[in-house]
This record gives sequence, C-alpha cells and structure tokens, in this order.
Amino acid sequence: MLTETANSRPAPGADGASGVSRRFDLERLVELCRRTHDETRRSAARAVDRSLVVRNWLFGWYIVEYEQSGADRAEYGVRLLSRMSDRLRQMGIRGASTTRLKLYRQFYRQRGLIDAIIDCDSGAELFARVRA
Repeated sequence: MLTETANSRPAPGADGASGVSRRFDLERLVELCRRTHDETRRSAARAVDRSLVVRNWLFGWYIVEYEQSGADRAEYGVRLLSRMSDRLRQMGIRGASTTRLKLYRQFYRQRGLIDAIIDCDSGAELFARVRA
C-alpha cells in the first residue's frame, strides 16, 4: 500500500522528496504514469529522429563515395539516384525517394556528422536546414 498509516512505515519517497506525497491516491498514480509515459515517448521519438539523421548522413556519404569511385561512374546524377531509389523502396526502405537521396547527399556535403547529431533534433529540422 502506498499511503502511510499510524502503524506502518512510510512508503519509499513518502517524504515528498521524490514528488510522491504522503497521500498517494489512484488519480495521482494514474497522472504519474501518464506523465512518465509522455516523457519516455518523447525521449524515444528524439532517439529515433537522431538515428534517422545519422542514417541519412551515412546514405549521403555512401552516395558521394560511390560517385567518386564506383565501378560504373557513368551512372552519375539522377539516373543513379533513381535506380537506387527504386531498389531501396522495393526493399521496403522508407524515405528513399530520388529527391530525398539528393538531399542526403547534399546534407553529407554540407555538414559534419557531429554537427548533424548535435544540431538536429528531428528529421523535419534536418530537411529545413538542407533546403535553406
């Protein structure tokens, strides 16, 4: 039981130091769980966004490296990106349109990886910066 009675010890954190008061009713329990859920969901979304920023930067790096030293260098530009896009999308990889691949290449050329990770909190922010 989470409430303190005359004959029992206080619940852990019941002194209010951890945000849990002596009177811990169902509404407070539900609200605490809701706030915890919301914050961890936001944290997970930020982690996913940062992972996608890294993925997109790496895609750009791979494209540039391929264009500079690939076996079939005549496949430059739109044709390469179009064929690459088709193949990636057939594999179920989202965010691999020709336009996006161009943006990833541009992103790689403009930004260092550390800058990308530190400065961009979301994929939307990434594209806003690349397009600017």
